Amino acid sequence: MLALLRDRPRSGAPRRITLSQRQQIVALACEAPEDFGIEMTQWNREALAQEVAVDKGIVETISPRYVSVVLKKNELQPHKSRYWLNPKIKDWQVFAGRVQVICTLILEVIKAGSSKHLISVDEKTGIQALERIHADQPAVKGAARRLMNTKEMAPRR
Repeated sequence: MLALLRDRPRSGAPRRITLSQRQQIVALACEAPEDFGIEMTQWNREALAQEVAVDKGIVETISPRYVSVVLKKNELQPHKSRYWLNPKIKDWQVFAGRVQVICTLILEVIKAGSSKHLISVDEKTGIQALERIHADQPAVKGAARRLMNTKEMAPRR
């Protein structure tokens, strides 16, 4: 019975990196590089290959290209980030009224075609984020790493 359950010999070279090692690579890619003393905000394939092979000793050698293959098969993109922000709105009725005004203006311009124009201006071009209020979220399968925007804002100098 055991002979029937065994895999047939496959062509090509035997695998050098086991399933367990690939899982360790994926787990490492989901962590922040800062946690390992690396002065980077996000992983790139070269840094991951260096950490996996030299620093952690998970594998003897690995190319940055193969790291990319492992990450792609697991739908991970640790080199990408997406920011998110929780708005701090004190009075939701006032906010809803302002949103309604803006939406009405946009709809008027759309209905008028080329006879009306709408110009939007950012009132806070010199504002810079200073402090994070929530921790970043790590990369997960099928989604980029999420970075929380900040609570304290101040003019640039």
